[in-house]
Amino acid sequence: MADNGISGGAGLREKSNPRRLSRRLARFADKIFRRLDPVRWRSGRYGEMKLPQGEDAKYISLVDGAIPIFSPLLWRFEEEPTADSRFLSLILLAANHRAGSTLLQRICNARKGTLIWGEHNAALRYFTSIYVEVSQFCVAAAEDRERFFAEGENPNLWTASMSPEAEYLQRAIVGSARTFLNALYSRHKEGHDVLGFKEVRYGYNELALLRRCYPEAENLLLVRNPIYTWRSTSSDWYPSLDVWINMWKRAVKSFLIFSVNDPRCHLLRYEDLINKDKKTLALISDTARVSLRRINAVLSNKIGGSCGEIEPADRGVIREQCRKEMELFGYY
Repeated sequence: MADNGISGGAGLREKSNPRRLSRRLARFADKIFRRLDPVRWRSGRYGEMKLPQGEDAKYISLVDGAIPIFSPLLWRFEEEPTADSRFLSLILLAANHRAGSTLLQRICNARKGTLIWGEHNAALRYFTSIYVEVSQFCVAAAEDRERFFAEGENPNLWTASMSPEAEYLQRAIVGSARTFLNALYSRHKEGHDVLGFKEVRYGYNELALLRRCYPEAENLLLVRNPIYTWRSTSSDWYPSLDVWINMWKRAVKSFLIFSVNDPRCHLLRYEDLINKDKKTLALISDTARVSLRRINAVLSNKIGGSCGEIEPADRGVIREQCRKEMELFGYY
């Protein structure tokens, strides 16, 4: 894969050559990684808690130090690879609907022995939500927990919110999410040595959780020009253009972070895929273990799809609000 974390790049302007784009992506990803608040704390529901503010909002304060919530590099536990953690080996994620994820799924499934399932309605969001809710008790009641066990499990102490340490919560979330996905996708697993799924709308939290569930899996992260993605999107799928824009920006920022920091996360542009960019096709061929012949056969057989009209005002709003991200991907 190219050094910039984005495959292809044919037809980009000179200022977006691979080497320069690589530096820009690295700086941008580092800036977001420092400032990103991956979890919105439920302020107002636990009045007795002192909630993190500002730059510290992305941290849970533990007794022995603070760790980023859902950081793929700084989780509190380690585990050896197992058959369960290797059950899914190829995951396809797209920033939005109408970004080419089904096309990429068809390409991967062109290989006999590969089974990439479709979307599961972003179900992993429930697991990340559970983590957020329970983690507040793991942190807020830390002193209660320590005192209770230090005093021989004294029943005359306050223990209403006492919960295990965050490490055990993380183990529980990873284990339960992995059990869910493995059970769900065990159907028709016989005869397939590559299993996975494709999904849209996942962001930082879900991708970080997936990296913990399946650390050896390859992840193809697909992005498309937001103007043409919005043009192809049904008007009743999202409440408003602003909501859609915010989702797109959050997703692509998360994709940038992981593609720069994780060698198993590969960033792709839809435009490079349909234009048969050599580096893009080579990356897909190597990652998904599908031949170039089969890739081209799928690309030559278009099915489904839609292309509506986009209001000039909508085009202007997208360009204005997504300018920074669009320029990073060569969308001018």
